[in-house]
Amino acid sequence: MIAGVVFASPFVILGLAAMRRDVAALRGMCPAEGPVALAVTQLCDELDAHLACEERYLFPYVVALEQTHDLPVALFDTVYEPCQMLLREHESADHDLDALRALTDDYRPPPDADAATRELYTALADYDRALVRHMHLEGNVLFPRAQRLEDRVRAARDRQRRRR
Repeated sequence: MIAGVVFASPFVILGLAAMRRDVAALRGMCPAEGPVALAVTQLCDELDAHLACEERYLFPYVVALEQTHDLPVALFDTVYEPCQMLLREHESADHDLDALRALTDDYRPPPDADAATRELYTALADYDRALVRHMHLEGNVLFPRAQRLEDRVRAARDRQRRRR
């Protein structure tokens, strides 16, 4: 459990459903071309792949690990591997956010901006905050917790094997 929430609810902890909806909304709000459009598209493309990896591979593994206290079948040897890959993707997303902040003057629309641009900048600022929180929770809470849990399960399995 993390602060009273079990891993069986990672979507609640990290708000993945909301993150997916927000990525789709940002895509829909973005202008067809220009530097902001390119930056938003790059960020959204990376996040789509990142969230898919979490949903399909990492979180089901962690949930099964916590529920069974046994090592689930996985496409990776240890949970450290996907966690490290996802942390690298967090660094990339952080750079993407830095670029968006620079392009948008920290999400402050120009004085003559139309309503759609103002709405986009507000949505980008909101998403920036949500994404930073998401990355913090994963990098500082969920991933270390998953790694410690897997280490304990492996150690228990190894002790059992030695007894045989």
